[in-house]
Amino acid sequence: MNSEAVLACSELVKIYGDVWAVDRASVRLHRGEVLCLLGPSGCGKTTILRIIAGFERPDAGAVKIKGKTVQDRAEPRVTRESSPYGVGSRRN
Repeated sequence: MNSEAVLACSELVKIYGDVWAVDRASVRLHRGEVLCLLGPSGCGKTTILRIIAGFERPDAGAVKIKGKTVQDRAEPRVTRESSPYGVGSRRN
């Protein structure tokens, strides 16, 4: 089995004002594995998924897919302008 993770999130941090939504979360997912995020409301599950998907930018940490850094403190991958579906825009 290849030891390289298909998805690797390392030391993700996301802060909204005074609230630490994600505090140094790390996860590695290898080919064939299934990942489940469990926890109470407000613990950061959705925020982690939004960071992985590129809808949020982490304040620290990085996301790698197949070894390639795709999300770190740089700008989000998906923006209203780059998405053909108008992600983040309001529909009239």
